[in-house]
Amino acid sequence: MTATLTDRKTRPLAPPRSIGDFPRDLEEDIDWEAIELTQKIHEKARQAGLDKMTMEEIDAEIAASRRERRERKLACAI
Repeated sequence: MTATLTDRKTRPLAPPRSIGDFPRDLEEDIDWEAIELTQKIHEKARQAGLDKMTMEEIDAEIAASRRERRERKLACAI
């Protein structure tokens, strides 16, 4: 698989490259600490069983969090 960067008129800006070349080309731009932290967060979530949540459960958690945040914000405004 190759990828070609194009401008608005779809002219190639750079020669086609193999997808496998991109990580090597961008290695200095990779935040390895962020990747490591993300992997740790994923592992803790997996250990807690959070990787088994359905989309409905995830949506409910998000809604509850937003509701609590709104309520705290209103309580501070009073």
